[in-house]
Amino acid sequence: MIDFAAAADRQADQCLFDAIRAFVAVHDHRDVVRFRDALDHWGGTWRAVEPSLLPASDILAQAMAVNRPDTAAVVSLFVQHRATRKWQQSYTR
Repeated sequence: MIDFAAAADRQADQCLFDAIRAFVAVHDHRDVVRFRDALDHWGGTWRAVEPSLLPASDILAQAMAVNRPDTAAVVSLFVQHRATRKWQQSYTR
């Protein structure tokens, strides 16, 4: 039996990952280059996770109004998929 929800999640994740890779491929800032190197060694195993929305992701939609043209496509994808992805806070004060 095909799990269509998992297939759609995997497709959305791949779309976001591809957009990030395309974005970092054309930027030469040293921090972006370090991130690009990490993406080149990203694991190849995908696993489904339950969506978890953080209120801070609301900022993405606001960012669309002030973003630079070179970030519009990738930010737009994250806005589009923000309610269906798993968001985690990576640090605390």
